[in-house]
Amino acid sequence: MRIALAHFAIAFMLTLGAACTVQMDPAPTTPPPGPVTAEPAPPPPPEQAPSAPASGLEAMAAIDCSGNQALSYSNVLIQVDGVAINAHGNCSVHITNSRIVAGDTAIDLHGNARLHIENSTVEGARAVNLHGNGTLEAINNTFRGGRDLHGNGNIAVDEGNTWQ
Repeated sequence: MRIALAHFAIAFMLTLGAACTVQMDPAPTTPPPGPVTAEPAPPPPPEQAPSAPASGLEAMAAIDCSGNQALSYSNVLIQVDGVAINAHGNCSVHITNSRIVAGDTAIDLHGNARLHIENSTVEGARAVNLHGNGTLEAINNTFRGGRDLHGNGNIAVDEGNTWQ
């Protein structure tokens, strides 16, 4: 628009026959006063399902096994403040490819309960508490935390495990 006005002014003065000099103001380097509009914010990222941990394991609650139950789990994440696996009576639990994290005791076996755990990570203030004939069969696991065996509690199979 400035150029059109300048051309109009030159044409007007030439029409009048006057010799003139036209001086144009340089373009402003600061934005004009007034409201500044920002670019719209990008859309928020899509939400992920809260039940799927980043590790790809299926989150689940603590295990409480009693009587003559037989339970089996694979690819699970148990993360609790208290006891993660509490098995008693003649209960039998089988766990593979999982992660067990407890603020207190990760595995508590008593009263003839039996746990077979393989290719998993177990963490707790006390990783394992075995008593009253509780029996652990552990193959290729990582255990982090204390180990307490008393009252005939035993580790019947201890193959390829790391105890930290």
